[in-house]
Amino acid sequence: MRGWSGMEVFLPGEERMAETAERRVQAISWNLTKRCNQRCAHCYMSAFPGADRSAEFSRDECLGVVDQMAEVNPNAFLILTGGEPLVRHDLFDIAENASKRGFTVVLGTNGVLLDGRVAERMKASGIQGASVSLDSVDPERHDQFRGLPGGWEKAVRAMRLLEEAGLPFSLHFSAMEWNAEELPAMVDFARERGAQVLNVFFLVRTGRGEGFGELPAPRCEEALRFLARVQGVNGNGEGPGERTREGDDLLIRAKCAPHFRRVVYEADPASPLLFDYANGGCPAGREYCRIGPSGEVTPCPYVSLSAGNLRDKPFGEIWRSSSLLSHYRSGELKGRCGRCEFREVCGGCRCRAYAAKGDVMAEDPACAYEPPGDVPLVRFSEEGRFGLEVERGFPWTAEARERLSRIPSFARGMVAKSVEDYARERGVSSVTADLMKEAREALLPRSLMPGFVRDRLGGGQ
Repeated sequence: MRGWSGMEVFLPGEERMAETAERRVQAISWNLTKRCNQRCAHCYMSAFPGADRSAEFSRDECLGVVDQMAEVNPNAFLILTGGEPLVRHDLFDIAENASKRGFTVVLGTNGVLLDGRVAERMKASGIQGASVSLDSVDPERHDQFRGLPGGWEKAVRAMRLLEEAGLPFSLHFSAMEWNAEELPAMVDFARERGAQVLNVFFLVRTGRGEGFGELPAPRCEEALRFLARVQGVNGNGEGPGERTREGDDLLIRAKCAPHFRRVVYEADPASPLLFDYANGGCPAGREYCRIGPSGEVTPCPYVSLSAGNLRDKPFGEIWRSSSLLSHYRSGELKGRCGRCEFREVCGGCRCRAYAAKGDVMAEDPACAYEPPGDVPLVRFSEEGRFGLEVERGFPWTAEARERLSRIPSFARGMVAKSVEDYARERGVSSVTADLMKEAREALLPRSLMPGFVRDRLGGGQ
């Protein structure tokens, strides 16, 4: 229909693309190859330069998988990684196809093969950003751990080239016993280099990392408290990495440590850092999955349990019908996790539980919390959380709807609600593109989402 100004608007219930209540995959990590130019000591893939490529999906098979994933969610967040994905010469064909279908495509890389030409090809193929792995601020320590002299310098060069190409980048840091003391320095390093996101991964002992030293639970708690503090939760410290800065755009996330939500809640129950997937806790098998080089679908990259193979069944059938994924979604937690009042908003890392106990529902050994057992269950409001479906209560102009469609599906419901709340407070009768731009600065703190999501809300590509 046409609105009062003559602009095309769509009333609630007049959706052209149905948003169903069916659980949808929001993010997919795709290991395109086991081949890699490094040999990292903790690699969950056990990747190495001479890895067998005979079982890898071909270019045409990969394009077919993209089509299958689009049938489940054409706007999912798609991470193309490896091994090292840049060893595949058809990478940009796969990325371009996914981008044209509506996926938000990012690249996970060690940065070694990334030069100016590659950065431009990434951008031309629709890749919207990249994650670069760095395990130490010390070049020698990083190179020794990853088994490639000069790797640190090339990773840092990759960050600069991505920035010059206008591609936002995140920095991936795996916190382990040998490098955890570098976490404050890594925060400062990420800020200085212009990273939009610092993802701090807490080691899950799989692959070559099976016998590697993960952080003991007390040190993990200490690190999580630091990550909360550095983002303004419960004070603004003065130590290295701890001072939050005016206009700081750095988004810091704890990965494979869903009990970060408990740590934040204990310090500040109203903190915006509590915003996450709608169902809370670990997204593995629920909003997120991984595809391996030979087509195995697993709940997460850090567990080898197969939900099915794409050579045998289409992605949609595996996602909707796998007994393993159903178990992840509805299984009963055991041990401390099962008794914990935070079990619905945390639930522990299921892959770490499996690595430690051989049971995906066992307690997470990285959590030091001892639940008292006699307190009410902690629940967060579903409103405004990542993973929500879009529910519109206002007319939206065609331009506003198109801009919303460019936002990854995991954030779209939260964004739509925030924008409509803003419209309601201002007494506005419909949502326009200009209103969305206003709402971006007024309602969405920088600490909630990567820059490329915010930029799309404000009109960026």
